[in-house]
Amino acid sequence: MIKKTENLVFNESQIINFRDKCKLDSKKIVLASGVFDILHEGHLNFLQEVSQLGDELIVGINDDHFARKKGINRPIQSEYNRAFLISGFQCVSCVHIFDNRDPNKSLLNLVQPDILIMSNSSEEKPKDRTHHYDLMNKIGGKILIYDAFSETHSTDIIRKIEALA
Repeated sequence: MIKKTENLVFNESQIINFRDKCKLDSKKIVLASGVFDILHEGHLNFLQEVSQLGDELIVGINDDHFARKKGINRPIQSEYNRAFLISGFQCVSCVHIFDNRDPNKSLLNLVQPDILIMSNSSEEKPKDRTHHYDLMNKIGGKILIYDAFSETHSTDIIRKIEALA
């Protein structure tokens, strides 16, 4: 389940090199993203499931700026800590911390996945992300939408902890 802790948190140039090698080797890239602040079984179940849709799973980790939108004391863990933990899962090929404020540096443009995974449990619903559909049409990939894999959410865990304090 957990693999050796080599540094699989890739910067932009490492992601491009990884992507290009995958394309050269005709490997199918799956891209999933999220905040992953407090890990729980739903995160692992989700990543294990979607990793089976292709040869390589790249996970985009929302940066701290985005994670702050989740609540007053968020994120609980730094973007690097979140990325490092996710990169330790056997089903994850590599991880990239991204900033979604700059459309020219979009995660989709960077990774150019064959399959983009979207979640119905995120605040911005898939049907409202028309820019993702436009980019995936341009790239030639497809979008798959998943429901939550767990009744548990990081926000619920944090609320429980705060209630105990």
